[in-house]
Amino acid sequence: MNKQNVELVGRAVVKPTPLKSKDKKSYSKVRIAVNRKSKDAKGKDLDLVTYYDILVFGKRAESSKNLTKGTLIRTVGNLEVKPYLTKKGEPKADLTVFAREFQVLDTEIFKK
Repeated sequence: MNKQNVELVGRAVVKPTPLKSKDKKSYSKVRIAVNRKSKDAKGKDLDLVTYYDILVFGKRAESSKNLTKGTLIRTVGNLEVKPYLTKKGEPKADLTVFAREFQVLDTEIFKK
């Protein structure tokens, strides 16, 4: 059996976008930023960020419209990567997660 899972925890960077599929089913796109630490070649600390579009379906999509920028989110789902070149010829990729799990983690513990 082949199975792909990605789990992300990040903050919403914009208010979610409610959308409709071709067959008129509701879904929502939530863009999140996931921060990580790394080091450069000289050992200097780097703060890096990766942006993901999270597609949320069904009842979760309806309730996600209440989210605001900065909301801490956890999601689990399948990752789709679409590489492309910018107008300047730089390689980039759109990262989209089709959410199977979607949780809002904004409680007092996580707001620090």
